[in-house]
Amino acid sequence: MPKTYDLIIIGAGTTGLRACVDAANLGKKVAVVENRIVGGTCLNRGCIPSKLLIYGAEILQTLKHANKFGINIKSNKPQISFQQAMQHQRDVINSAQKSAEKNITNLKNVDVYKGDAKFLNKNSIEIFHRKLNKYNEDDVKVEIIKSKNIIIATGGNPITPNIKGIENLKKGINLFDSDNIWFAKKQPTSIVLLGGGYISMEFAFFFAMYGTKVYVINRSERILGREDTEVAKCVEENIKKLGVEIIFNNEIKIISKRGSKFIFNLNNKNIVADALMINAGRHPNSQDLGLERVGIKLDAHDFVKVNDYLQTNVSNIYAIGDVNGLAQFAHTGKYEAEISVNNVFSKSNKNKSKKVKQKSIFHTPYAVFTYPQIGAVGMCEDELIEKKIKYTKLFATNALNGKHKIIEETEGFVKAMFDKNGKLLGARIVGHNASELIHEFIVLINSEGNHLETLKKSIHIHPTLSESVENLF
Repeated sequence: MPKTYDLIIIGAGTTGLRACVDAANLGKKVAVVENRIVGGTCLNRGCIPSKLLIYGAEILQTLKHANKFGINIKSNKPQISFQQAMQHQRDVINSAQKSAEKNITNLKNVDVYKGDAKFLNKNSIEIFHRKLNKYNEDDVKVEIIKSKNIIIATGGNPITPNIKGIENLKKGINLFDSDNIWFAKKQPTSIVLLGGGYISMEFAFFFAMYGTKVYVINRSERILGREDTEVAKCVEENIKKLGVEIIFNNEIKIISKRGSKFIFNLNNKNIVADALMINAGRHPNSQDLGLERVGIKLDAHDFVKVNDYLQTNVSNIYAIGDVNGLAQFAHTGKYEAEISVNNVFSKSNKNKSKKVKQKSIFHTPYAVFTYPQIGAVGMCEDELIEKKIKYTKLFATNALNGKHKIIEETEGFVKAMFDKNGKLLGARIVGHNASELIHEFIVLINSEGNHLETLKKSIHIHPTLSESVENLF
């Protein structure tokens, strides 16, 4: 007889783990199915390892000004070890991953299954336990588990475009993406980053600070295409100062080998470099789940369609995190996990909580850990203009902030857009620690008292970076 659970969760990444813990805390019997490593993209191949590398870049940026403070760095150039930075990142992630695995397996009422999940019907999941990378009759054990409630939290994976000559490069050696860059053993003297989005901008900062020549190939006329024009321009100007070369309105046509290096033929020029990192977007892990067996609908990009309650068109099946494509951030995934678990058990909870809707993507904050950092929440100015929404813009440059001057980081600005009634519509911060400073606006936009007067009345400690917010008025 198949084992029966109160909830089955497919995927043990950040989103799936949060859903599992929340359900277990309600006393529910939970099954989690994971086909790779517990912790998912964020812990193993995304948020955490990237910030470990980028923190090193931030230290190096700070050390540029060390001599001014009586700290002698020989020839203003600290000794740098790319290999040590990569190994430190791997050591920290390995330790964190083991802790995550231990924590989830030790949870009461939780069973963790390792293998590929596939829908048998709307209440049953087949689990294919693998011994080898390829299936055959001898190395696959199939197990069936059942539940009235199922959450899909399978995340996504990097897109690899079809480029002529890409077979000349070897994965993990000179061909990288956001899944395998963490295992790079040798520092490239030069690297091409394909794509001008946030992943490329973060790695452009890292590689440039560690001494690699960086080329960014972008198909459009500016980087960070989904971001505010003013913000993107500020990042572009400052990342170029680090020696990063950005080539706009271009794409790689052919890759050919020249000795130990590679020639990247673009629309109108050639680039010679040691390696390529592809950052061309991510695709949801919605394939091979047997969704067609239960009639779950996907959109044109294969993201699982959900309603405001995070339900799919099959009412007992939910989809959360990157696989639904609403907002592909770990923090929104955790929020969606909380919402979905509440909605799954809304009728059976002791407190009789009602089903709740997820918040609009309008409220989703995010950060880009490039140089300088970006912190954002709400609508950007470009979006307000496009939608013809009337607004008042408040703007303050970091160059007027005392603490920014003290730490020699005066790049960037703070700007906030309010409607005619003083309600915050959106805010952007560019500059040192923008990822932390944006939380002042995150709290405001989510509060019942969302009004610019709240900021006006707030006294900011002097001297602090947060005074740039006070300087808006």
